[in-house]
Amino acid sequence: VLMTRRVNWAEIFARNKWIFLYFLYLCISTTWSEEPFVAFKRWIKDFGNVILVLVVLTEKNPIDAAKALMVRCSYLLIPGSVLVIKYYPALGRYYDRWTYKPFFGGVATDKNLLGITLFVCGLTLFWILFDLRNSKSQGRDKLEKLTLVGLIAMTLWLLRKANSSTALACTILGAAILVAMRYPTIRVKAQRMGVYGAAGV
Repeated sequence: VLMTRRVNWAEIFARNKWIFLYFLYLCISTTWSEEPFVAFKRWIKDFGNVILVLVVLTEKNPIDAAKALMVRCSYLLIPGSVLVIKYYPALGRYYDRWTYKPFFGGVATDKNLLGITLFVCGLTLFWILFDLRNSKSQGRDKLEKLTLVGLIAMTLWLLRKANSSTALACTILGAAILVAMRYPTIRVKAQRMGVYGAAGV
């Protein structure tokens, strides 16, 4: 796909040199691994994610493409997780092998991966909902807003079920940042966010 789109590789490398340097370091680090071949195979799998991201970001409108991809994932993964947790517990939950305490994994393999999935999907749904609020057209948008609100409610229910504190905190913080960036006074100071974050840490 990237070859048919005639991607300007030099520009991509120039704009993302730190990411590619990081992956180069990871590739070199496979040579001193205890299992170099296994480590190299894992590096190839991880680098494949970069290629997949580039397929989305080289679309004519990359923001719309990323939004469409994430919304479709949300429409599939969130109701799917609710379905397997509520009605197919043999698929949607698992038990700790020492204490036999039940955990909910939904369509993911464990509660932490479910939390990560919900965090990404939840933020995407908030993002789309805010964009629709600014939209002037009604009709179809009203149904879409109701769908998004329903999916957000499912996400919150799943976050409670997953009991993943990190995912819950990140979702709340991410949603708060999305809301805050709607205000011009905060948006102007966004460049200093890195300094505030470093000071906070």
